[in-house]
Amino acid sequence: MAHLSVNRLSKAFAGTPVLLGVDLEVASGSLVAVLGASGSGKTTLLRLLSGFERADTGSIEIDGQTVSGPGVHLAPEKRRIGYVAQEGALFPHLTVAENVALGIPPDRIDRERLRLAVELARLTECIASLPKGYDEVLGERGCRLSGGQRQLLGIARALYRDASVLIMDEATSALDHAAEDAIVATLDALRPGRTLLLISHRLSALRHCDIIHELKSGGISRSGTFGDFQPAIGVRTIA
Repeated sequence: MAHLSVNRLSKAFAGTPVLLGVDLEVASGSLVAVLGASGSGKTTLLRLLSGFERADTGSIEIDGQTVSGPGVHLAPEKRRIGYVAQEGALFPHLTVAENVALGIPPDRIDRERLRLAVELARLTECIASLPKGYDEVLGERGCRLSGGQRQLLGIARALYRDASVLIMDEATSALDHAAEDAIVATLDALRPGRTLLLISHRLSALRHCDIIHELKSGGISRSGTFGDFQPAIGVRTIA
């Protein structure tokens, strides 16, 4: 189970409202997108969900447990939320295994858990092609991996830590069409038992989403399926 509930969430910075009473329900097994132009509140919503910021009002629940609300604020590591950013954080001096199981001493990495996370993230063939496999040092800027593979490694990292909620923050915006399609296909396959939230301004990445919410001026201005946003499909971004 990984049902996510956002209830009347509001946040302001220096007196300027950014989110104004946002309500959002994401059922377990759903792939849901939040899109919007720069300044619409996407990043703030992400940081509130992840636990990096505290809301002014409202609450966030995961499987009925309040993780943020009046008198409650669970730290990010206690929320079982995986976050994959546009520029995935890779550490060139570490091996593939150490990058996936980040923070775990090499001799304590669960190799079966590592293998499963990599398999679910569809990176098995990529890692098998490396001379030392899981023990290959990535090198400067992860040069042994393509942009899409770096994002998949970020997904594998979240899966290794058993994240029940996976948030992709503009993680496909710098990729070509083929790499973007590979990421979206991976997310689609990860649905069972997880909540998947895709933050994006690119409609092309949202074909498999169950529902799309558009943020505008601090609130959800419209919601619908990919087909409902069809008039804008010819353009890869929405502003």
